[in-house]
Amino acid sequence: MKHSIFAIALLLFCSCITPSKKETPNKPVEHPEESIPPQGTKTTQPLEKTTPSTTNNLVVQLKTGSSLEDAKALITNSGLTWKANPLAPEYKSIALVVTPNGQRETWVQRLLQSNEFSTVVPQTKGTLEKLVNETKNTLISLRKTSCFGDCPVYTFRIFKDGAAKYQGDDFVTEKGNRTFQLTNEELNKLLALLSATEAITMEKKYDDPKITDLSSTFIEVRNQQVQIRLWKDIPDPLIALHEYTEGLLLQRKYFN
Repeated sequence: MKHSIFAIALLLFCSCITPSKKETPNKPVEHPEESIPPQGTKTTQPLEKTTPSTTNNLVVQLKTGSSLEDAKALITNSGLTWKANPLAPEYKSIALVVTPNGQRETWVQRLLQSNEFSTVVPQTKGTLEKLVNETKNTLISLRKTSCFGDCPVYTFRIFKDGAAKYQGDDFVTEKGNRTFQLTNEELNKLLALLSATEAITMEKKYDDPKITDLSSTFIEVRNQQVQIRLWKDIPDPLIALHEYTEGLLLQRKYFN
């Protein structure tokens, strides 16, 4: 009897100290897209949205001698919008053109092919400002158009610091864009000739409509443009200025 009671007590004691089986808690599900990248890791941010007023704008500049009214008519008749230059309204040859959504690059090519504009570029930060400053710093701009023969066709611009930009189109030795720097002597001579034109009155056009087989020469100085088709009754200082400016290109053999 004593042995039976001892056996029962021993069995109860062992059952009390036996560890019970614990349930393993469920692990949380990981979401890689919500994980935080290590410190110093670059993350890709969504691109900032640009407004249509920026993404659809072109900056344009008329060629020397192009008609402002004709250019505006071309723009509006094409379903585009012409906006005045907001930085320097006095330079009417520079403007903004608003194109339809997604068609800006297409219109760059079309407007350049129209032959009305010397510059057609998408508006980006500083584009308009750069073009306005370039125009403000121009001493003289010279442009020659075609005739029925082999007249040189080119555009030539000289800036206040003596830098020069040339674009040769037809019947020239050097085609395409070229740049060079005037010497101090050349620049001083040009400045003297420009000063001499301040004392004269220049007509907007020297022409004879009855004569058709003539090239046009457009000279732009002091934000004033002169068209010459007939070299008659032209003030001597203006002739001297033209001959010297053109001579700078002849010396460099850009055309004959």
